[in-house]
Amino acid sequence: FTQVIDLSKEKLARLAYFKDIMVGTACSRVESREGREGKYLYIMTLAVLPAYRSRDIGTELIKDLEKTAREMGLEGIFLHVWTTNEDAIRFYKRLGFDTTETLKGYYKDISPPDGYVLEKSLK
Repeated sequence: FTQVIDLSKEKLARLAYFKDIMVGTACSRVESREGREGKYLYIMTLAVLPAYRSRDIGTELIKDLEKTAREMGLEGIFLHVWTTNEDAIRFYKRLGFDTTETLKGYYKDISPPDGYVLEKSLK
């Protein structure tokens, strides 16, 4: 793993490279949350090529987004994950995220269709 490059003017999208090969990406946006004060960073996508997993690339992408969210004064970070994606759930919990909600029927065309909301407070 050699570098994380910021793609967006708002500093909310990242590409991770190993030598000259793009091996990971993260894309996020700032959102309000229903019934909550302040703004939050929503991670829409995090992906690392299978051959490059377990090399801290995903961790570095999340840490870089977290740093940006803190600099922006955001309240926290949240994302959705499929309830049966145990690897992703373990990954995010290791980075300090907590399961805050279960959304029945959140996903379409997969079974089970349920998702979790994982959240990390920055305050």
